[in-house]
Amino acid sequence: MKGASVLTHHAESVSKQQWLAAQPKPYSGPPMPSVQGATSKRGPKSVIVASTGKVVDALEGETTTSRTTAGTARVQDMSGFGSDHWSGNAQLFWTGARPGDQWTLELPECQGPVDVEIVLTCAKDYGIVQLSLDDLPLGKPIDLYETKVVTTGVLTFSDLDVTGSKHKLTLQIVGANPKAQPAYFVAVDYVRIRPAK
Repeated sequence: MKGASVLTHHAESVSKQQWLAAQPKPYSGPPMPSVQGATSKRGPKSVIVASTGKVVDALEGETTTSRTTAGTARVQDMSGFGSDHWSGNAQLFWTGARPGDQWTLELPECQGPVDVEIVLTCAKDYGIVQLSLDDLPLGKPIDLYETKVVTTGVLTFSDLDVTGSKHKLTLQIVGANPKAQPAYFVAVDYVRIRPAK
């Protein structure tokens, strides 16, 4: 099969004001979190119930309502990756995003001091993310670079005081490890919210 593309160009007369209005503008939004201090935060492996293949009381990533500022979040079957285990053998996988983009997951209603547990995925083409609960940053950015496809294990953020009926978990891409293939992938296995210990 052979083919060609033809690009045509035409000039249009505009006023100086129209020309100025069409010029790129410097970014004036909130500053993006820095990758400075990013950690390869890892936790203990998830306790997956053999009879269900899932973690008890987990909000599975693949059933979560979410929205992105760019790219697409879709369900990915993880049963073919033998180096680790994912609750429900699946994850919610975010692709097509770049540093500065955000992914927001809706959380169930909760009140008072809580512990938030989250399991993310790591691989050689995953990015560095800043997690926030209701716009409150949860620690430092987390580097998701690993040479194999594995989970972070259970990352716990303890004794968080939450109020109101609606809550959100936001993941913002802030960069990538210098060793990583810069695809900036991010994925959530599950989130679990418990009363603070």
